[in-house]
Amino acid sequence: MATRNTTHAQRVRIVEWHLAGKTLETIAADMDFNFYTVRKWWRVYRLEGWNGLVLCPPGPPPKGALSEFDDLVKYVALRLKRKHPAWGLDVLLLHMSRRPSLAGKRLPKRTALYNYLKPFYPRFRARRLRVKRPKTQTMTVNAVHQCWQIDFKGNVQVADETIIKPLNVCDELTSAPLAGILHSKRKGQQGSVSTRDVQDDFRTIFVQLGLTDRVSMDRDPVWVGSTRLE
Repeated sequence: MATRNTTHAQRVRIVEWHLAGKTLETIAADMDFNFYTVRKWWRVYRLEGWNGLVLCPPGPPPKGALSEFDDLVKYVALRLKRKHPAWGLDVLLLHMSRRPSLAGKRLPKRTALYNYLKPFYPRFRARRLRVKRPKTQTMTVNAVHQCWQIDFKGNVQVADETIIKPLNVCDELTSAPLAGILHSKRKGQQGSVSTRDVQDDFRTIFVQLGLTDRVSMDRDPVWVGSTRLE
């Protein structure tokens, strides 16, 4: 059976011979190719010209950084960076968002912009956003219900493959337990306790016990809704 694989030189020869007057059937016989293969590359040449005969690597076409964004977005990003080398990613994105020429166009995230600019600036480093944590003052607890300690204990699995995640609330002065709420989910079920769930829990506790002056907690992201503890 005649082969269907062709090199770039063979594709060019097919076109040149056909332009010289040879029929596609004759070319297929002379080159020991399938007729449909010869006809395919002739049609590709008519639609795309000589560029259509160039070999392409196997697999999906490669995607570069910001390949899904408008070319004007890439142009403005690189132009601003070259004009202001000291600008970081956040400043670049800020000025890009203010550009009238980019109004209505989708802008990249910090990581995508960094990947695009990195080849032009090998020493360019993406600076991590500074974590902003509120300043807290030390408070002396000298009364009941002045401060509550809240904490999630470790997951507990019961016999029917249900996962229990207990929320405990106790008084900091007396260490007396005030409330305990159990959150459950089936083993393998997606999702966990969210910040909104904790807010609902506290509404229930406030209705029963009233408001506390202060709440003490660890750095579990569920309390603040952010893994960066902002």
